[in-house]
Amino acid sequence: MITENFIRAEIEALEVWIGRKLDTRFVPKWIEECETMDRSSFLKAAHSFRNSEYFPNFRDFKAAYSRAVGVETNKHTHPGCDWCDGGFLSYVKEGYEYEGRCSICNIQNAKYSKMPLINPASPLITLHPSHKISKDFNEKMRADGKDPDDTVMVSTRKLTNSVKPFRGQPDPVQEKIRQDSISRDYQRDEAPF
Repeated sequence: MITENFIRAEIEALEVWIGRKLDTRFVPKWIEECETMDRSSFLKAAHSFRNSEYFPNFRDFKAAYSRAVGVETNKHTHPGCDWCDGGFLSYVKEGYEYEGRCSICNIQNAKYSKMPLINPASPLITLHPSHKISKDFNEKMRADGKDPDDTVMVSTRKLTNSVKPFRGQPDPVQEKIRQDSISRDYQRDEAPF
């Protein structure tokens, strides 16, 4: 919990740093909303706007606060159907892999509106093999009476990881290769010429 005086002092400090003032009509709303915030995260959010050319609106400030806390505000995860991976399907065309929207889930988001809509049950293009594996895996889990959306199941007093294949879980071997590649890139970038 933050005090009103602390919030006013930080707003004034931010105004001095940016060189622009917050309209006095908005100060009571800022105080009302910020009083419940965590002090250190509030400071991180306020300091993140120090190099800005404008005083942040409250929505931008709340987004910065959420990042400081470690919570994404507008994060929307689509669970996906048995075929897709979060509403997206990969397909192969002329040897290249592309992404499209699943017509069963039909994500209504302007960001993805230009992606092709693909019906996985009867595709007109060749789907990536991982989607067939995912569909078979989900059907097998349901036939066994298990929930395919459970990532950890308890069976016979030991935890077994029943992660869906190709559902965003890193493969340990591929992750090791990726980390090695990243470390080589860093070494290459840091090497003097």
